Amino acid sequence: MKLCDLIADSLPQIIYGDPEVDVRALAYDSRKVEPGGQQGERRSGTAFFALKGLVDDGMRFMPKAVERGAVACIADRDAVSRPAGVAVVQVPDARRAMAAAADRFYGSPSRKLSVVGVTGTNGKTTTTFMVDSILTASGHKTGLLGTIRYRIGDSTSVASRTTPEAIDLQAMLHECLDSGCTHVAMEVSSHALEMQRVQAVRFAAAVFTNLTQDHLDFHGDMPSYRRAKLKLFESLDSDSIAVINRDSAEFATVAASTRARVLSYGIEPGADVTIEGCDFTMSGFRGRVRSPWGSFELSSPMTGRFNVHNALAAVTAACGLGLPPEVAQRGIAALSAVPGRFETIASGNFTTVVDYAHTPDALENILSSVRAVARGRIIAVFGCGGDRDRRKRPLMAAAVARHADAAILTSDNPRSEAPEAIMDEAEQGFGTWRSYRRIVDRKEAILAALADAQEGDVVVIAGKGHEDYQIFKDRTIHFSDREVVEGWRR
Repeated sequence: MKLCDLIADSLPQIIYGDPEVDVRALAYDSRKVEPGGQQGERRSGTAFFALKGLVDDGMRFMPKAVERGAVACIADRDAVSRPAGVAVVQVPDARRAMAAAADRFYGSPSRKLSVVGVTGTNGKTTTTFMVDSILTASGHKTGLLGTIRYRIGDSTSVASRTTPEAIDLQAMLHECLDSGCTHVAMEVSSHALEMQRVQAVRFAAAVFTNLTQDHLDFHGDMPSYRRAKLKLFESLDSDSIAVINRDSAEFATVAASTRARVLSYGIEPGADVTIEGCDFTMSGFRGRVRSPWGSFELSSPMTGRFNVHNALAAVTAACGLGLPPEVAQRGIAALSAVPGRFETIASGNFTTVVDYAHTPDALENILSSVRAVARGRIIAVFGCGGDRDRRKRPLMAAAVARHADAAILTSDNPRSEAPEAIMDEAEQGFGTWRSYRRIVDRKEAILAALADAQEGDVVVIAGKGHEDYQIFKDRTIHFSDREVVEGWRR
């Protein structure tokens, strides 16, 4: 593809060098630039996008990209030097230009797929898995992109980030098409929306789960966080559907932001899709759905009020795209668990739950759901991540104090911070509640909770979920909450 065709959507622009140089690969990391070559009389090779990052600046790596064989460099600031024989393009917004170029380079794959995007503070992963399960039950071949894994047809890989960077994302969507997929269910993070990774993706449906305090270390404040989430719904066209949680305080704001057809879901009265007579046990939930597509029973092996919301979101998105309710029923019933999301592990005469809950609202949800079905005490093990929003730390402890009978405050991923200092800040949220201990070593904390558990108790280990690592200032080690539990013997 010629460079001028690749960046045709990025106007105005200033081009130094040959605008018709042939581009055969895209990169935003200079280490991934492919060596250049000749295409007839013209050079061909990689177009390198020099992005301004949170820590580093891609402009610094332009010489390295050129050294490795880049034939064009795109940036939104004027380059100090322009290497001979290399086209340099200055655009108003390099990230937006990269998203548009990646879409064009890979043939606009999202317009040939039905892409369902799920955003919100909590519930993205489970809702995405549920949507995928329904689509699979309908006989469709699907792609799944999110926090836990990327699956393209029958091929699965470990996820490097919740929502891939624009070039990687468009490449994956193209691979989905090539592998015969018709639908893709993907998580859409607020970081991805702010950094324009999904700028050129056409979504057939977008789901909003909720908005509670998280990621303020990145967004700064809740209004900015909210604005990032709204970008997904502002991008929808009138042929798409917006599936919005009617029980969320943000419902009206999200609904007003989009041109798409709005379908609401919720447990409280007033939603388009709701549920009645919901019964909960540790083995799941069952209730009767009322919807524009009729009334039907819905059951899931996954329990908790928050999982009812997740299931209703998935059902609404799937049926809104034309799938029949009986397929939605089968898909929800078929999904027994999501890794690290209310993942139950039999531990003798008590139960252990491993969950990714790492925000005040998520802890509130998981612990209140366990409280509704537990026969004995709730023992919570939790910590707070380092180098992340410090304001939520005492709020997380307060949520634990409201719902747990006992707790162990421990370390999560401390990153560059001192674990004890993180725990000091979280501890303030306990107030006068004193039914907790501090054990900084996470493995020791988990083992202590398991040793304390009695018949009928539920041990909730929150914060890391599916993660199999722990990040410290000077190292990252292998660590899995689930493996610690499975290796424990009383």
